[in-house]
Amino acid sequence: MNKVLALVLLLVSLSARSQDLGQCQATDARLQITGPDISLTEMEERGLRPSPRGRPAPTLPWNGHKNWLTFKSTFRPGDRIRPYSLAFKLGEKPFQWGYALYRGDCLLLIFAVRVA
Repeated sequence: MNKVLALVLLLVSLSARSQDLGQCQATDARLQITGPDISLTEMEERGLRPSPRGRPAPTLPWNGHKNWLTFKSTFRPGDRIRPYSLAFKLGEKPFQWGYALYRGDCLLLIFAVRVA
C-alpha cells in the first residue's frame, strides 16, 4: 500500500512539474541568438522607448500587445530572455527580430518585435 501511495505521489509531482515547465518549442537552426540575456524589467523598459523613427513611446509595454502579455505571464524566476534574429535560410539576412524565452535549455516562446 505504501509503495502504491508513493508511486501515485511521484506521478502527480512529475505531472505538475511538466505542466509548470510548459511546452518546449522545436528550435529552428535559423534562429540566431544576437545578444546577452536580458531581464524582464529591461525588456519592459525597451518596450516603453520611442521607436528609432521618432514615433512616441507606447503607454503600455509593446502597446499592450496580446503576445507581449502572454510572453510576460509565461515568465518565471530563473527563466532567461535572449534577443534573437531569424532568417529564411542559414546565412541569409534576417527578416525577423525579437526575444526568446528559455526555461533551462527549453525554448518556450518567442516574441517577434519586428518582421521585415
